[in-house]
Amino acid sequence: MDKRTYIIESENNNPIVVDQTVVGFSPADTMRQIQVSTTGLDGGSYTVQFRPHKGFGFVDFESGVSESNAVLLNNGFVAEAVKVTFADLGGNADPKACITFCRRSF
Repeated sequence: MDKRTYIIESENNNPIVVDQTVVGFSPADTMRQIQVSTTGLDGGSYTVQFRPHKGFGFVDFESGVSESNAVLLNNGFVAEAVKVTFADLGGNADPKACITFCRRSF
């Protein structure tokens, strides 16, 4: 199974956007499944959005996810970018996202 995993820290709790400029390839061209998990939310939650291939903006996929849960985009979507947004973070939050792109199902 061909997979690529990236762990990215949020700067000042801002959203994390992963696209070709970050990973060096277009997920829409090569990868079909995307797994997202987070850590360091200190009781907060996260939302996963994706930008469809040649799309005009990000669309919601799943929101209000706790850091003890992962999100798997594998429903036939062709995503050229993934966005992870954080909400209700605790005072000691240091959010990070782990994003894995995979060619086939897990």
